[in-house]
Amino acid sequence: MIIKLTIADETTDNNDMIYPESNDNQNTEQIISTNSGPVKGFVHKETPKIRRFYDIPYGSFSDNNPFEAPSPAQKWERIHDEREHKSRCPQIEHLNRLAGNLQCLTLSIMTPTTTAEELRGVLFHIHDGSLNVGSGNPSVYGPEYIVPKGIILVLPNYRLGALGFLCSQNDSVPGNAALKDLTMALKWIKDNIEAFGGDPSNIVVSGEGGGGALAGYLALSPMSRDYVSKVIVESGFVLSHWALERDPDAILKILIQNLPNVGVVTTKSFRLESSNIGILVTAAKDIKFAPCIENGIKSFITETPFNMLNNLKTNMTYMLGSTSHAGLQEALDHTEESLSELNEDFGDILPNDLNFEENENKRLEVGNRLREQYFGKDNVTLNKIEELSLCYTDASYLGPMLRAARHLASSGASVYFYEFAFVGDLNQTDESIDETQISTLIKINGASRGDLARYIFCREGDIPADGSKEKQMIDMVTDLWISFIKSGKPNAEGIEWRPFEKTTETNEDVLLIDTKAPEPIVPWDGIFEATHRVKCPQVEETGVENCLVVNVFAPEQQRGIKSLPVIVHVHDGDFQRGWGSYKAPSRLLKENFVIVTFNYRLGVLGFLCLGSFEAPGNAGLKDQVAALYWVQRNIKNFGGNPTDVTIYGTGSGAVAVELLLLSGSTTGLFQRMILESGSAIAPSSVTYTPFSTAVKVAALLGYNGEAKANKLADFYQQLPIRSLKNVTEMFLPCIERDQSNTNSLLDVDPLDILKDAHFFHVPIIMAFSNAFEVKIISDNIKRFTFVPANFKELLPNNLEFESEDLRTKLAKLVKEFYFGDNVVGDNLIPNYVDYVNDIFIEYPVVKSSILHSRATQPVYLLKFTYKGSVSSLRSEEIPGAGHGDFYMYLFSNEQLNNDEQVISERLIQLISNFIKVGDPTPLTTTLIPVIWEPVPYTIDFEGKITVVPYLLFDKTVANQLLSGQQLIFWDHIYTKFYKKHENS
Repeated sequence: MIIKLTIADETTDNNDMIYPESNDNQNTEQIISTNSGPVKGFVHKETPKIRRFYDIPYGSFSDNNPFEAPSPAQKWERIHDEREHKSRCPQIEHLNRLAGNLQCLTLSIMTPTTTAEELRGVLFHIHDGSLNVGSGNPSVYGPEYIVPKGIILVLPNYRLGALGFLCSQNDSVPGNAALKDLTMALKWIKDNIEAFGGDPSNIVVSGEGGGGALAGYLALSPMSRDYVSKVIVESGFVLSHWALERDPDAILKILIQNLPNVGVVTTKSFRLESSNIGILVTAAKDIKFAPCIENGIKSFITETPFNMLNNLKTNMTYMLGSTSHAGLQEALDHTEESLSELNEDFGDILPNDLNFEENENKRLEVGNRLREQYFGKDNVTLNKIEELSLCYTDASYLGPMLRAARHLASSGASVYFYEFAFVGDLNQTDESIDETQISTLIKINGASRGDLARYIFCREGDIPADGSKEKQMIDMVTDLWISFIKSGKPNAEGIEWRPFEKTTETNEDVLLIDTKAPEPIVPWDGIFEATHRVKCPQVEETGVENCLVVNVFAPEQQRGIKSLPVIVHVHDGDFQRGWGSYKAPSRLLKENFVIVTFNYRLGVLGFLCLGSFEAPGNAGLKDQVAALYWVQRNIKNFGGNPTDVTIYGTGSGAVAVELLLLSGSTTGLFQRMILESGSAIAPSSVTYTPFSTAVKVAALLGYNGEAKANKLADFYQQLPIRSLKNVTEMFLPCIERDQSNTNSLLDVDPLDILKDAHFFHVPIIMAFSNAFEVKIISDNIKRFTFVPANFKELLPNNLEFESEDLRTKLAKLVKEFYFGDNVVGDNLIPNYVDYVNDIFIEYPVVKSSILHSRATQPVYLLKFTYKGSVSSLRSEEIPGAGHGDFYMYLFSNEQLNNDEQVISERLIQLISNFIKVGDPTPLTTTLIPVIWEPVPYTIDFEGKITVVPYLLFDKTVANQLLSGQQLIFWDHIYTKFYKKHENS
């Protein structure tokens, strides 16, 4: 139910009673009755959309035995009106200061001040602190990002360290007191949250680090799981080796040894008076505690987490994940001395949940293999802290969570899995490094344990500025979390997140031709001689199967800059041919960029699309995703900044880049785009006939079997690569069917995605030339000296008609629009150039720019018409620039004359400003005397082409308005006759 402020003498049922409020706080205070007593909430003037109820008691524990299970809090009659968070359980804080008290089992509730027709989802967040320190502190887990969006936030305290996790497996100290505290807190929320406007049937338990492990136990234990509807965890879960104490007696013995003379205590009968709590907490401050397996009727954990998961049957929904460097703190805790010891025996780093049956040789062997995996033959040194962090991350966080995800998916749960690698000003990496740690010389590029929480919860009220990358990440992550809390499905603009799929272990044969997504590379020993020129197999070219390589070009001297902006170029070739350039683009390198080019599978290898597990489609695009992930993880080693990546596509490369953006598969892997002469909504971008193309080519190669996906896949997989060399049929990106265990990259028509605008937007430059597809004409010059009477065959393939009569009428209309009464002669070539360029490039690029412009990120449109000596357009009959000319002035090392040198410098300055400043023309200069205006955003946008500003780039540059009648002409046609791509 929703509680509203009412007059003082209104009567209600006892549990829903509204108490009168003081006049001076009529709009800021609210008193709500709970089963325990009345509580007052306050609205701070800095956050008027949030009402805060601080430190509400939910339970208590005995002074005589502080290790026993909690009891419900005693009921109160006076209004509980804490105005700030003060409650903490006993712990040792900074500088060895003892803090907290026994009256600490409290929780704080943050609610929206607005009313709602429906009950709100509840996020019950468990704080981290490695199970030893911390509290449900709203200054650390601030509600500013999520509560105003309709979520209720609950922040509970629980017993810590020895009080929360000491386990002697007897009645006095049974163990897992902290988990029993949290269970009682969940029950209190279940019983009372409706009075705060919350939905008791939608309580989502979350936590990071140690809190994530506790959240997992709460979802699995029969004592608590009925209170939990969904789970969100980051960098910690029940299968993490540190999340279970396997020898609680040993921990108890260490604690007893640390205690001063406070009486006779043994592991069998351990009791402690409340007057000695401070002594206990102090003695336990350096001991690592964890949940344990109990013995008893009311045990919270009765079997190992592995068995709990293995025997589980559930339909609960989970969101599991880890930061990319969750193990960073463990790596930073090392000293030079401990690293030296680690080099002597790397087995010391192995998780304690591995059982070597006292076989020391086996332990050493596994340790050495692990060391080689991360460090090769090198010693672990100060310069290898990042590798050590990844080792800890995989062993303690990411690996266990992936195993848990597989178990949960197999048990019937829906599991959404993520890895958080964002680096921003809110990350705690830098502030977690103190002068005593060896890492003061190391700069780790990644997110450490708990960093994600800083983009979900506001810390100390410090909210990043609108438009900053941190604010963009906050908006995206909170959208994902809030949609998951409300519906069980995480959604955000530009992201389609699919659940972790149930898997079975199979042994797959290695296939000669693999059209699935690429596998991660196998690490190599020694030095990789990156001096070879590698191409993927393609028409009329030699190529090798093992062709997925990147080429990195870095300036020799970086002029004191620690990390440089990165440009990743995706090559052209109509998806059938081409390779990542081998040549260092000297002009761009002089501007202090790191340049990356790469190969991806082409033709049938890259774009065979059967909708089956063996050939789901778009393998070439998935290669590009893999290349971008490689850049993110490795480019810093070449002096590049993985958080400052611009992706640049030419021709079909531009199509690919836009498809990657629309698919949501590359969110966060690049920060801006440059698209040259290519659009995802052009006629030649996505195939309409992937299956029939595959059948046709198979027949040409000797296939005479059934037209079934699995049969065709078997046929293609048995073909030697050399037999595909002469296949000329166009294999293109496709809309995938996703009828197997493979996650599809593209399963919706690109135009629909653009119109919906539900993708992660980045700043874009979109450039095109005025004679892009002239090669089609120059290669078939005789065909274009007359206009066929039947013009229907020349209409673009992405139109469909209800009748043949409509098709004939439109063909006649288009013919008259472009050719008038002229039907024969060489003078028709310019008309054909305009026609072909309009349908393949200019219209789709301009239309796409308008659709992209609805976002908050700027879109800059450029028409390149300068014709110089390096132009691909040699015909004097056709004025303007040809295909790839824009690229040549940026990437080519060819000798340029004086005029061309100015053109190149002007282009490079525009691109450099765009990448480094975010604006291609932040001010006017002699070289660039204009301010390039982005495509404007219109609130009442319908996507129709009217007047569009663009930069005309010829011998000079000038702002122009693109109002060509041909674009409006095609916009009317496509609005009525566009043929949608289907995943059938």
